[in-house]
Amino acid sequence: MKAQTAKWWAMPIAGVLLCFSNLMAQEGKISGYIFGDYFYEFSHPNAATDGLNRNGFQFRRAYFTYDRDLSAKFSVRFRLEMNSPDLINSQDFGTSSTLTPYIKHAYLRWNNLIPQSKLSFGLSSTPTWNVSEEVWGYRSVEKTIMDLRRVASSADMGVALEGKLTNSGVLNYHVLAANGTGTRSETDKNKRVYVNAPIKIQGGFSVVPYFDYEGGNDGRDKNVLALFAGLQKPRFHGGVEVFRKKSNKALANDQDRTENGLSVFGAVIAAEKVKLFGRFDNYDPNTDVDDDGNSLIIAGLDYAADKSVNIIPNVRIESYQASGVDANTIGQVTFYFRF
Repeated sequence: MKAQTAKWWAMPIAGVLLCFSNLMAQEGKISGYIFGDYFYEFSHPNAATDGLNRNGFQFRRAYFTYDRDLSAKFSVRFRLEMNSPDLINSQDFGTSSTLTPYIKHAYLRWNNLIPQSKLSFGLSSTPTWNVSEEVWGYRSVEKTIMDLRRVASSADMGVALEGKLTNSGVLNYHVLAANGTGTRSETDKNKRVYVNAPIKIQGGFSVVPYFDYEGGNDGRDKNVLALFAGLQKPRFHGGVEVFRKKSNKALANDQDRTENGLSVFGAVIAAEKVKLFGRFDNYDPNTDVDDDGNSLIIAGLDYAADKSVNIIPNVRIESYQASGVDANTIGQVTFYFRF
C-alpha cells in the first residue's frame, strides 16, 4: 500500500517539474508570490471550536506564473495555484493535508484583434472584483467582499474580450462568456456572462459598474449587480464596494435568495516603509431572514521589509447579528513575498 501511494504521488510531481523545466528553457517571464501567516484565534462563536484555541502557521496561497509572447499578436499565460486548507474560516483545523497545485489560469491571448482590445480563450480571470482587489491591495490579508462571500469565482473557462472604449482610457470594458464553474469542468448546458465597465478618471479615481448573469435549469438562474468606487494616490488608496446577488429558486420550497454586501476600506502611509490599513464589511446572506447578517472589521500595519517582502500584523473581528453569539476574533502576522 505504501509503494502504491508513493507511485501515485510521484507521477503528478514529476509531470509538474518536467513542465516547469521545459517552460524555463523557453523565452518568457516567470513570476509568482506566496503569502501565509501565524494566526491565533482569541474567540469563536461556537463554544467547542473556541475551546480549541486554534493557532498555527499556514501558507494560504502560492502562485507560479509563466507568461510568454508568441508574437506581436499572440501571448500565453500558464499559472499554477497552491492553497493550504483554510484553517481560520472552515472546519479544517485538526485535519492534515498537503499543498496541492492546480491550474488557475491557462489561456491564449490575441492582442489588438479589435483596436485597443485583447481576446482571451481559456481559463482566465473574471472581471468581478479585479479592480477593487487592486485598490484594496491586501489580498494577502483577506479577499475582497464578493470573493470572500463566494459571489462568483475569480477565474472561469471561456472567451473574454477586454479593452478601451476611448483613446484616453477613461472608458473601458471586460466581457467574459464562460462555463460558470470556476476552475472546475462544465457540468450543465448553462453559461455565465460577466460584464464590467471601468471608468478611470484623472486624479486616481475609478468607478466600476458590474453585472453578471447565469442561466439555470427550471428557472434557477442567478444574477449579480455591483458597483465599486475607488481612489489611488501616492500616499492613500481606498474604496467602497456594494453588491446584490439574486439566486432564483435557490432555497427550500423554491424560494428565492437575495444577498447584499457593503465594504469600505483604505490604507495610508504612516511612515517610511509603513502603512496603516482598515476595512469594514457588512453582509446579509438572505434579506428575507432577520438577524442572520454579520460585520467584519480588519485593521493592521504593513511593514515593507524589502521591495518584494511585506510583514503585516493584523487583527480581524467578525460580529454576528444573532443574539448571544460571540464574535470571531483572530490576530495574525502575515508574510507576503513576490518574485
